Amino acid sequence: MHWMVKPKPWSEVVTDPLRRVRSWGLTHVSPRIAWPVELQMVIYRGDEIWVLPATTDRYPGVALYFSELSYKEAGNRLLRFLSALSWSERGGITAIDPGGGGSHLNPRPLDRPLYHSITGSLRLENLPSPCERGALALALMREGRSLESVPYAFLTFYRLVELAVPAKKRREWIASALEKVSTVRAIEAVRHLQRSGLSSALEAADHLYISGRMAIAHAKADADLASIISPDDLSQSERLSNELAAMEALAERAIIECFDIPEPR
Repeated sequence: MHWMVKPKPWSEVVTDPLRRVRSWGLTHVSPRIAWPVELQMVIYRGDEIWVLPATTDRYPGVALYFSELSYKEAGNRLLRFLSALSWSERGGITAIDPGGGGSHLNPRPLDRPLYHSITGSLRLENLPSPCERGALALALMREGRSLESVPYAFLTFYRLVELAVPAKKRREWIASALEKVSTVRAIEAVRHLQRSGLSSALEAADHLYISGRMAIAHAKADADLASIISPDDLSQSERLSNELAAMEALAERAIIECFDIPEPR
């Protein structure tokens, strides 16, 4: 938390446009990025979207007003905005009760802090606005970065790679992408794979598929128990935790290369 910025009560940050009686779509959030303490508005894909700040007494969130949409469609548009923001800020944002709202914009009372850190304001210019498949990729990225469960986060990142890269090219693409990772956590994850006895990037790609994606997603009655990820096995949990950063880096690379979405700042 930046020492110079502090949340205020909702009554001190709400402005006249937000007090108007109209159809409001509202989605509360639990962010893993620094959430602003200032009220912000941005036009995203033609919608006037308000970023509701971290306050001392109300949930943070995002909102838009509409006249011809359903609350569900308004919620869909807010989720797409959150996925673009999550990509831009390189962090998770969990949506709470999406598709809600009412005639008055009234965020629910806050029972506990829902932000890991705060900032004065967010940089909302140049958010990505991709095609439908690219938007789905950003949604999967946001979900993966928001999940507390390491196995399901791993699986979500792998699903993103499957969405982006055709099956016939996927093994070679993963092997090539593993050699290009650049973040400290991802580089260490690749080194961990190398130390585990995998002698090539192609072997590492096979390992991530068989011991990661398949072992998490499938548990068949006649399967060897050793091939199934058990939540009670700490050695498997530790291995997946070590490999998660590599899988996240692969998912990010897939978005950049396959959907022509610029790398986040």
